[in-house]
Amino acid sequence: MEQALMAANDASLDQIFQEWDDQRIRLHAAAIDQQAQKLGPYAKLIGQRLHLFAERWRPERMKVMKRLGNQNNASPDTVRGTLTPLARDEFIADLRTWGVPDRYAHAAGSLIQVR
Repeated sequence: MEQALMAANDASLDQIFQEWDDQRIRLHAAAIDQQAQKLGPYAKLIGQRLHLFAERWRPERMKVMKRLGNQNNASPDTVRGTLTPLARDEFIADLRTWGVPDRYAHAAGSLIQVR
C-alpha cells in the first residue's frame, strides 16, 4: 500500500518536472522598479540577484519531496504548490549570503512566483 502511494508521488513529481522541462511552468520575477522603495538601499543588489536567480533556478527533486513531507499521495497541483515557497526560501537564502538584511530579503521573496 505504501509503495503504491509513493509511486503516486513519483508520478506527480515526474509530471511537474516534465512541465518544468517543457517550460509549461517556470519561475517568474516581478519588475524590481515597482518595489524598489520596499527594498531600500539593497534594491540594486536584489535586482541583480533576482535576474540571475530567475535565469538559473530549477527545483531539486529531493527538496520538493522534503516539502511534501508525509503527504504520500500528492497530486500534481500539490507538488506545483510547493514550488513558489521553495523558490522564495532559496532566493531569500541567496540574498542573505550577499548580506541583505532579513527585512529586505523577505520583501524581495514576494517578487518571485512559479506558475
